Amino acid sequence: MQDGPNVPVRGDAAWKSIKDGVAERNEQAKKLAKQERKEHLANADKLRVAANAKRQAKVTPEHRPG
Repeated sequence: MQDGPNVPVRGDAAWKSIKDGVAERNEQAKKLAKQERKEHLANADKLRVAANAKRQAKVTPEHRPG
C-alpha cells in the first residue's frame, strides 16, 4: 500500500480526491519544468556569449602597440 493522503474509498469523493491529487502533481511538475527551462536558457546564453567571444578573439588578433 502506498503512503499517501487519505483517499476516500467510495464514489465521487474518491474520484475527486484522486483527480485533485493528479492536478496538484501536474502543477508541481509544470513549475519545476519551467524553472529548469529558465536555468537551461540562462546557461545556454552564457555559453553562446563565451563561444562568440572566443571566436571573435581568434578572428581579431590582439593589437599590441610597439
